[in-house]
Amino acid sequence: MSDQARVLILEDEFMIAMEFETVLLDAGYRVVGPAADVAAAMGLIDGERPDAGVLDVNLGRGETSAAVAQRLGDLSIPFVLCTGYQTSELVQRYGDTVPILQKPVDAVKLVEVLRCLMSPSP
Repeated sequence: MSDQARVLILEDEFMIAMEFETVLLDAGYRVVGPAADVAAAMGLIDGERPDAGVLDVNLGRGETSAAVAQRLGDLSIPFVLCTGYQTSELVQRYGDTVPILQKPVDAVKLVEVLRCLMSPSP
């Protein structure tokens, strides 16, 4: 399939990022990244506009994916948030409009959510 949907991965834990990448590749998506921090993710968005994003809420060194979520939202690119925390400010901000997956993320659920996000609305 030459017209694969591109999915940005923003995840600071290397093993989780690799797991997400494998799951997405197996499901037929093209992976953008993975990026481990906001700066890298922004560069990827500028370089190869993704069709969707998988964003870890809390990144290393106290950083969150809020700026990337805002950027994707501004570009009308759907995304899913992945977190181990229920009380994150980002989860509270987007919880009513964006899918939130609790870590550890179920691979089948991740693919299902992405397919729903990228399917045309009726």
